[in-house]
Amino acid sequence: MQNYVLKIFNFSKNLVHFFKILSIFFLLLHLLYWIQNLIHAHFGWLQIFVPLFDFFNYIGENIYGKSVDLWGVIFEFKYIVAVLIYIILFYFWNLMLLFLDFMENKYNELCRFVQKTEEKFYNNALKKEQEQAESKISQYKIFVSTSLKKKFSHPELGYNLEEQTQLMNKFITEKTGAVPEKYDGGYIYSFNNFNDVDSILSIFFKVIKSNTPLDCVICLQIIDENVDKCMKELKLLVDLNYTNKIVILSNTVYRYKFNKGHMYGTSSLGLYQRENGTIEPYEFIEI
Repeated sequence: MQNYVLKIFNFSKNLVHFFKILSIFFLLLHLLYWIQNLIHAHFGWLQIFVPLFDFFNYIGENIYGKSVDLWGVIFEFKYIVAVLIYIILFYFWNLMLLFLDFMENKYNELCRFVQKTEEKFYNNALKKEQEQAESKISQYKIFVSTSLKKKFSHPELGYNLEEQTQLMNKFITEKTGAVPEKYDGGYIYSFNNFNDVDSILSIFFKVIKSNTPLDCVICLQIIDENVDKCMKELKLLVDLNYTNKIVILSNTVYRYKFNKGHMYGTSSLGLYQRENGTIEPYEFIEI
């Protein structure tokens, strides 16, 4: 539609330019016709334009039809009026060009305003759609694997890794209601309400800060429709082997932004090159 309107503007301006040229052209011819009549000459080719000249002379005569005799030559003022009409027409077409340029600029401004408004509505709708899509992601899993802290790992101290791990699992299950499942040398807890993740995080932070003799690798990963992909991402986090941190990926950080409450902040742990590209793990931090 915009291109069609702009073509109309271009055609109109070209037409006005043509009329400007015609105004000058007929002005010169009319002057020649006037000279012809003054000197009583006869230019045969000029006769085809005589009806037009007579029409302008008729208008000029009605406006100011006087004449004077200068040394035997009849000088009629109607020709001067006719010439002035051509000049007025020339400036009229100039004004029309200015008007068309003004209207074209205003039209372009209006189109830009409409385009920006449409983009704004589209971006807002897209943002809202993305927020709704992200907010729908509610499932997530937390992986936990354990090892004895170095100072408690001596056999004579009597700490048993399996026993300590079961005590930790029991505490987490009592507080969250989630039952652990064995996974890749550790345990996975499954949850269904990411909007309430802060309350779950507080429990795992208690595990990290407790006096237990365990070092814990804790990784949290949201689960969307592509479960296999999400589990591979969780495996990438596990392989990083960060201890006593709650480690996440950037997609989980992004999803966390849509939660109403934010008891915890996030901090980058650096960039890691993997076969499928670069990953950037983050950790939850207490504010």
